Amino acid sequence: MNITEVKKAFGTLQYLNANNLSVIASPTAKTIEGIDKNARLYIRKLLKQELIEPVLDKYDHYRHTPRQFYRPTKILYRKLDIDPKYTREKGQLKEEHDSMKQDVLISMFAAYWNRGFSIKHEPRLGGYTPDAFVEIDDKIIYLELERRMSTGELYTKKLKPIMDFKTPKNAKHLIVLARNFPPYKRHIEYNTPEYQTIKGEIKKMIFKIVAQCELSDKILFMPYPNYYRLIKNPKDAVCYDHKGNLRPLIY
Repeated sequence: MNITEVKKAFGTLQYLNANNLSVIASPTAKTIEGIDKNARLYIRKLLKQELIEPVLDKYDHYRHTPRQFYRPTKILYRKLDIDPKYTREKGQLKEEHDSMKQDVLISMFAAYWNRGFSIKHEPRLGGYTPDAFVEIDDKIIYLELERRMSTGELYTKKLKPIMDFKTPKNAKHLIVLARNFPPYKRHIEYNTPEYQTIKGEIKKMIFKIVAQCELSDKILFMPYPNYYRLIKNPKDAVCYDHKGNLRPLIY
């Protein structure tokens, strides 16, 4: 994968929505100030080169502070040879959903950028429309991020349609479960008792589903907080398979 392809893949990620660039975070940082350091540096550089521009100011109800979002400018779109269709302002739930989806996709890019990484946003595949379609080498991952469904709703509205879909042999469906996880927290904040409790609830939900439902072996579950572990080690067992066993994302 040459540098042009790498830049275009990353540009496609930036193109998906009005981005919160704090997802460009240091996986080894020990403080909130440290984890956002790279993001602030990137933002200043990109603003100076007129490659990004502010989109909207939002209030972060989880940190009780203003939150600035950015999007690529026409200059950056031209550099990346991507059609400059600007994103529209979204409602809060959609904005939070897309920010968490972006965390997962950027971690996948960081882990597999040199393995033929490509992405399509919300592809229409007959009657099935996942959040993203990702190709890594000869493998396909259909990404779905879910934040609010109960176990029953998840099976009826997500898992059953997936099992009715004719999935290629080289493809997996990755269901990222975020439950009530705050979307703008960074991984340095995940080890508090409050968020450990939410992570425990996500695991219980996964085990309940695999125990009660006959699932396809094409389905993988990943607790949302595990996304950052992909950056540290792409071979880490961050997912659960259809029987509840831990697995790497690509194996």
